[in-house]
Amino acid sequence: MAKVIYIHGFEGSLNGTKGSWLQERCATIGPQMSCASFDKLPEHLNPEDTQQLLPYIKKQVVPSANEVIQQIDFYALQPKVVIASSFGAAVWLHIVQSYPLRYPTILLAPACIALGNGEGFPHDMETIIIHGEHDEIIPPQHAIELHRKSGPKSQLLWVNDGHQLHSLTTTSDALQNALSRFL
Repeated sequence: MAKVIYIHGFEGSLNGTKGSWLQERCATIGPQMSCASFDKLPEHLNPEDTQQLLPYIKKQVVPSANEVIQQIDFYALQPKVVIASSFGAAVWLHIVQSYPLRYPTILLAPACIALGNGEGFPHDMETIIIHGEHDEIIPPQHAIELHRKSGPKSQLLWVNDGHQLHSLTTTSDALQNALSRFL
């Protein structure tokens, strides 16, 4: 039985760097979100221009959340923790606002506010936000605001990194420590 559910970022996958790192350490599953890919990107959009892409990516949150719910039976699995990265954090926030799912959560460079949902996670849900001090895509201020709106069970951790958070799988103990807290 899976202990960890990993909801990847836009253009990510369970077999990417973070997903593979998680699978090496614990029983991890993750949905495939067909909407979270540049494969379906309209030709007039430049994949290198983040600001141009945000409105398009924002429209993919709800369809991606629906895919996650169709693929994963959270009630049957009862995961120990949900880890959601960037776009995946916005997808997970939409899910917990729509369903009474309350699992400990680790958010990696969450894009919730950038993608239009700045309400914060439910106050009865333990949430750890890990954000790069030098994030060039999601401003660190967004992590501070999401943390503040997520209530007293939210914790914010900073790492010396950018948006991709490469250090989490190489030099930083932040993700391992957060994971150990819940497993």
